[in-house]
Amino acid sequence: MSVLSNLWRRRPADISPLQGQWLGPAREAMQSEAHVSTLASARFEELAAVGRSGSEFAVLTRGSEIRGILWHGVSASVLAPDSFDAVERLSRHALALSTRYSSIVAERSIAMHMWEVMREGLPPEREVRESQPLLEYCAGQPSDLPSTGVVAADTRDLDRVFPAAVAMFREEVGTDPCRGDGGRGYRNRVEYLLREHRTYIARDGERIVFKADLGALFGGVAQVHGVWIDPAYRGQGLAAPFMRGTAELIRRDHAPRVTLYVNSFNVRARRAYERAGFRPIGALATVLF
Repeated sequence: MSVLSNLWRRRPADISPLQGQWLGPAREAMQSEAHVSTLASARFEELAAVGRSGSEFAVLTRGSEIRGILWHGVSASVLAPDSFDAVERLSRHALALSTRYSSIVAERSIAMHMWEVMREGLPPEREVRESQPLLEYCAGQPSDLPSTGVVAADTRDLDRVFPAAVAMFREEVGTDPCRGDGGRGYRNRVEYLLREHRTYIARDGERIVFKADLGALFGGVAQVHGVWIDPAYRGQGLAAPFMRGTAELIRRDHAPRVTLYVNSFNVRARRAYERAGFRPIGALATVLF
């Protein structure tokens, strides 16, 4: 190896807002792991479209190479790092920004390393979900699951979908989305998903008994969030056919790949997803504040 090569490798890495010349390379890096970082990557595309990617994303570079990407928005996440040193550098940068994060979420080993670096400078955690299997729907598998009548909802369903969404959020996240602004912000999010035909429901008469959202979409990958079944309809074997029906509609309407992640301790949900045709492809972790 030449002396110049050694000097180049020892050049300090720089952290800067993700914009300008780095947009294309960053998008390529995100695309390479779209199934892992769907949520953060979808947020990047949303901000990049209006020229604001640098407001929530930073990039660690050395010379002409990207070493890692940081999302420092509502959540903190490191994407496409080339080493744990890059994770540490970006985690310390996230901490220095003094942003109030609702969570750390990333590929499992990355998220736990971020948490190790950042924990002394953040509020006490509410919960650490250390292992969340990442699953992908495998289309074309033989199935004896019944048809369920799952359909894409629209804005006419808002008044019925919103209470279901609130119930799901309280169960899954452990906080109330109506706290603070009376639910206006969360209702706007629910309405947006309905307007984009990204919420799927099943009814029993006029009653909504199942809901799932296409929560993040990037690079041909659709990630399902917000799965909820009316408590009165649980334990009847409905989750698997509901989820299979949802996955098939998402593949038809939005993207060829459908993923979701689930808490490792939720054995009932994991079994239902397996019956629906979802298979493990990795693992995430989440720290909630």
